[in-house]
Formats: sequence, structure tokens, C-alpha cells
Amino acid sequence: MKKLVISTIGTSIASFCSVDRDLMKSVLDWDSKADEIKGQLREGLKRSGIDLQNREHRRQISAELNALDRIGISSDDSVVLLASDNAQGRVCSELLKEVIIESFGLKSPQVEVKRIKGMQVYDAETLRREGIINLIDTVAGGYLTNPQIENSYETIINPVGGYKVIVPFLTVLGMLYRKRIVYIFEHSGTLIEIPPLPFSYDLDLYERAKPAIRYIEEETAVPEQAFFAKISGYCHDEKDLFSSFIEPAGNGMVTLSPLTFCLQSGRDKPREVKVTKEIQEYLNTTRNAPVLALKRMLDNSHDPIWRASHIHRWENSELITIKRSNTAERLAGFIKNDGIFYVTHAFTDHDDYERILGNNKVSDFANTEFIFWENDEDLGDPSDESDALRKDRDRLLIENKDLKEKIGDKPDRGKIF
Repeated sequence: MKKLVISTIGTSIASFCSVDRDLMKSVLDWDSKADEIKGQLREGLKRSGIDLQNREHRRQISAELNALDRIGISSDDSVVLLASDNAQGRVCSELLKEVIIESFGLKSPQVEVKRIKGMQVYDAETLRREGIINLIDTVAGGYLTNPQIENSYETIINPVGGYKVIVPFLTVLGMLYRKRIVYIFEHSGTLIEIPPLPFSYDLDLYERAKPAIRYIEEETAVPEQAFFAKISGYCHDEKDLFSSFIEPAGNGMVTLSPLTFCLQSGRDKPREVKVTKEIQEYLNTTRNAPVLALKRMLDNSHDPIWRASHIHRWENSELITIKRSNTAERLAGFIKNDGIFYVTHAFTDHDDYERILGNNKVSDFANTEFIFWENDEDLGDPSDESDALRKDRDRLLIENKDLKEKIGDKPDRGKIF
């Protein structure tokens, strides 16, 4: 599969080219001509005698080139360069783009320079209110939740250059969206790989914290107790659970943590699920614990981060599979350019899953009619829970409905006595 490398960009190429240090430290906005910087960079690269077709030579140019070479970029791959919001970031990114094109045989459209507005270190409030938000929206919204990229590329996050403050945000994004993360020190010979971790988050916990999170968004920083006071049903024993959404801002104040910024990524994307009529009918007419599990999975699968943390690629099939750990229930389907998850299969048996799913293509469902998944049934806590608790809860839900029907009453959806 082709690779898409999302790389942060610093100014290490300027050190290689011996650009005047005072010039590099000066405050110049993105639209500044910066002709002197660009001229010194080009002249320095020209005088260096570097052969861009020589791997050892180009690895010396910058940390970004070193990492891309060790990742193994080929002419079919694409690179996104995340540039800081100043003239130095723009000029270094533009030169790196030229070097990448010549070094790896890529064409200009395959190397994209993305300006991250507000990404600078001179104004901390602008960095937090604009820079970090724009960084996450660009990476998650533009690439990690883009169906065309998801279906065509292996996405690799490479936070090697630029401001170190952004490394935790990109690392958390990689964890949440299950993407490969690589890192290399400027002239190191070793590529450090951080594999996608088995990490997900509690949907219910996040939903409860949303009013408190919005409060901080409005104020930037708030007293710690004021944050907890905005959480529905909060009790002191839950402090450790909700503390992951905040970090200290000094003087008893707290602000949003990198995790929270990343959890909010893709919030403007469509969050809907469609199923076939057969799946809808089966789930509406069948009552057992596996069906309840499938309904919960459908309720959760509208969320791109939850979906990414439960996604599984099945060999020889273009469809993606959603599964929970240690259970047989699975959903299979595809994501179209509209961002909607189209569910083609719902499995309660692992053998059926292995027998049916192989060799499926998205085009096989071109004429299939899908309807929006709707569920007004209270299924309890939608997040993954302990097996014992889930089994007891499911048994009570089913018994309650059976009892309602025996006494001639319409089932009270989800209400347990």
C-alpha cells in the first residue's frame, strides 16, 4: 500500500545551510518575502556538494529528510509538511519540498505544504486557542478521517521537526486513530517506531465531561473545582477519571489536555451510520445478548475515534471490520466520501465472519439500499465494560422485555425494574 507521511517541519535545514542565526530568530510573518533567508538556504545547499541521489548525503541535510529516507519513501508515496506560522517555516518547508521531489522522484502534487495558522511560540494564548486547534483539525480532519486517504494509504505520523510542544498532540492522535508513529533524532541512524497502542476512550465519560470542556474552551483556563462542578453527576471518587481531560495552567487553574483536544478532532465530520434493510430488520426482530452487543456497536460506530480504535482489516477484503475484544460480534462495511459508515454485514458468529467476509469489494454493494441506523432503545452504558457486568445487564434487559410481552404490555424500551 502507498504511504502518506505527515511530517512536522522545523528549521534544521537552515543549520545545515548555515543561514544567519539572527535572521532565523527574527519575527517574520508567513507572508513576508524572506528573500534573504531563501537565498542563503539555496546557496548553502548548492555549496555543500550534496548529491541528493546519495542516501547518506541527503540524510545529513535535515531531520525531516533523514526520517523520510529511513521510512522508505518511494515515487508512489505522498508527504504532507506541517509548517509553523512564520516566514521561516514557510521558506524551510518550500525548500524541503523541492529536495524531497528531487530525492525521491515524487511530483509536486504529492508533496503538500500545509500552513498551520497560529502555530508559533511567541504568543502562548494564540498557540493554544488557534495553533493547536488548527494543527489537530488539519491532521485529523484533513487526513486521519478522510475516507479516500484511509482506503488508499498507510498513514504515518512523523513528528520529527518543529516545536516540541506539538509532539504529544500528534502522538495522541496516532494512538486514537491507530496510526503508525515514527520519530528520529536529528542525525541519528535509528528510526524509533511507536506502534498503534490498544488504546480507546470511554464515550460515556467524555459525554458527561462535554459541558465542562466547553466551559474551558470559552475561558481558556478555569479553577479546577469549577471544571468538576460542570460535570453531570460528578462525585469526588471520579476525580482521577476526569483529570485526564485537563492539565495544570498555574495558580490553581486548569486548561484542556492534549487528549481532550485530540478527542474533539473530526467534530465537524458527518457522524452517521447506515445499514442494510436486512440488518435493521434482523436487529429489530431478534432478542438475545449478541444482538444487544451489535446494537451498542452500531450506536458507537458513528464516532470516528471509537471506530478507529476497534477497526480491523480483513485479508482479501476491501471492507473494514469493527470488533470488540474477546467477543464474536462484528460489523463489516465501508466509509464513503460523505464520511458515513455503511454497514453491510452484522455477525454474531465468528465462523460466519470468516466464511462470508473474504474477497468482498466495495463495488459489490453499489446497488444495495442502505437506511440510516436509528435506535431509541436504552442499552445501558455504551462503552466497553467488564464481561461479567455486561452479561448480567444484558440478561436483565432481555428478561424485562419478555416479561412485558407475557403480561400483554408493550415493552418499555430499556427500562429495567
